[in-house]
Amino acid sequence: VLSKNSIILSDILRNSVDLCTPIAIDKGIDLQIDKLVEDSEVMADKDSITQIFVNLLDNAIKYTPNGGNIKIEMEERDDVYRIKINDNGIGISEMALRHIFEPYHSGDDAKPEQRGGLGIGLYIVKQLVEEHHGAISVESKLNEGTTFTFDLPKREAVQ
Repeated sequence: VLSKNSIILSDILRNSVDLCTPIAIDKGIDLQIDKLVEDSEVMADKDSITQIFVNLLDNAIKYTPNGGNIKIEMEERDDVYRIKINDNGIGISEMALRHIFEPYHSGDDAKPEQRGGLGIGLYIVKQLVEEHHGAISVESKLNEGTTFTFDLPKREAVQ
């Protein structure tokens, strides 16, 4: 059961980036927030939102080669905040994209040394986003990178 409270999304995003920065530094990856909406109030479970951000950032770091770039953007839409996490990593094939949010999908495109985990992370991320009345999507090209985009309703939109 989620414990939803009024939280500031930009604070959670910043804290999540701080948590993931040491791993990015170890790989020489430039992890940066390009745009941020400061007063981004949502009704959400803080731990769940942190889990969403950390999972998406961790995947971006894992599948981006040393020296790569990961950019995070947050923008305000009519009744949602849109977050984009873009990397210039190995990318995902069209076939794998169709199954990316299914449980136990392993991301077949990854080289054996790049695979990791049980394949349930993105499934859980999708479930958590949807439990917050949000939506998530992904765009990717092999050897060019991946962008995960998700929307979370503004606080006033869920009251």
